[in-house]
Amino acid sequence: MNEIRNTKYSQKGHLTVERFGFTLVELVVAIGIMALVILFTGNVFKTSISSYRIASAQAEIMQKFRAITDQLNNDFRGLRKDAPMFIWFELDPNDRNERLDQIMFFADGDFQSIQTYNTTVNPIVPAASGSPVVSNLARIYYGQARSIDPNYKVLNDPCNLSPVDRVLSRRQHLSIANPDVLPRYAEFPLNSGGVLIFVPIINNDWFEHDTNSLSQWQVAAQNGTNVDNIITGCFGNVPDFSNNRPQINLANANTLHLLMAQKVGSFSVQWSYLFTNAGQTYVYWWPSIDPDGNGNLIDSDFGSLGMNKSAFGFYFNTVAPSSVTNWYSYNVATGFYYPTIKPAFPLALKFTFTLYDSRGVFKDGQTFTHIVYLGD
Repeated sequence: MNEIRNTKYSQKGHLTVERFGFTLVELVVAIGIMALVILFTGNVFKTSISSYRIASAQAEIMQKFRAITDQLNNDFRGLRKDAPMFIWFELDPNDRNERLDQIMFFADGDFQSIQTYNTTVNPIVPAASGSPVVSNLARIYYGQARSIDPNYKVLNDPCNLSPVDRVLSRRQHLSIANPDVLPRYAEFPLNSGGVLIFVPIINNDWFEHDTNSLSQWQVAAQNGTNVDNIITGCFGNVPDFSNNRPQINLANANTLHLLMAQKVGSFSVQWSYLFTNAGQTYVYWWPSIDPDGNGNLIDSDFGSLGMNKSAFGFYFNTVAPSSVTNWYSYNVATGFYYPTIKPAFPLALKFTFTLYDSRGVFKDGQTFTHIVYLGD
């Protein structure tokens, strides 16, 4: 591009125009400025994209966190302290800083099944059309599920999945006291004090209802043999208690009523107790992987009190199991409650979970804790 710099008349009276182009220095400077502008714009754009990805991932994780904690709050708001509660504590065998805990308890509330049932055709099997089951009492379970591939060929326990592939499940069974509407299904007999009662399969993933009343559960929980059956029916068989975890296939809509949240790498449950030392009373959370937080796991509660285990269970408001040796009742001198006397329930429960986003922005996930106060 040329620029008119000067005009003059020649000796013969002709008008001449002198034209000058950009100098090499001017071109270099212009190109340099343009490159800086492009580089700056690119960095701004890259930063904006990165910030958007981080913000989007953070929003996804926080949405997941709120969904889990809201559901926990709703369920524990109606906790029945006169009913059994079982907690299974388990370390990830591939990473002893990760937990694969499970919990089952009873709660009052306005519960409604996620699936619908056609009572005129088959009141037991979920149907595409019909009505949901409603109840004021439910038996509720939380724990990481077993994952099934779309072709039902591979069943993976959480310990065999990478943390980012684990799924948190919530399983509910509504108490239905009218067996004429919803008849009993797949049940096994329990002998409770000479009285034969029938308990539906406790880990059932297909249906969302029981026919046992709360009083029947309470009676069953006061017999050690029955407690064994309830524990193993809910969580599975020793030693790992994984074989009765919910089974979720993300490609099958019939299993999605069990889905609480995807990409939940670690899920732990701790309960609080008061410990008095030198006149000072402290609130401790048990069990802890690293109680003093110094990074040395030698003081892990999973190795203390003579347990030295990577998995064990605790029970509240029931008698001691008669044969399941992985379940414990501690002497009050150690600072832990007897589960068979008041207070049968802890002051609070603390849930800790590691959440991952779907885009993999947070490679190590984000860890959150949520405390549910159970009152006196």
